Amino acid sequence: MTISESSFVFNLGRLWQEVLSGNWDGVINMYELIEEVTSNEIIENYSKELEELLISIKNKDCGGVDKVLNNILKW
Repeated sequence: MTISESSFVFNLGRLWQEVLSGNWDGVINMYELIEEVTSNEIIENYSKELEELLISIKNKDCGGVDKVLNNILKW
């Protein structure tokens, strides 16, 4: 796992913490941060999942976010 991959996973965890706290503004901020700091290669590899994640975030759908994160992280 490269530093960028580690950072991506770490930031997804931070995003999930914001979801659990119900702070949807914080969730949006974390999503924007992830897009900003993550390498283009990772963004391209997970483009479909990140689109689904954004839709779930906009809908304030905790279950949808959980499902997408599970798909990305393969838990």
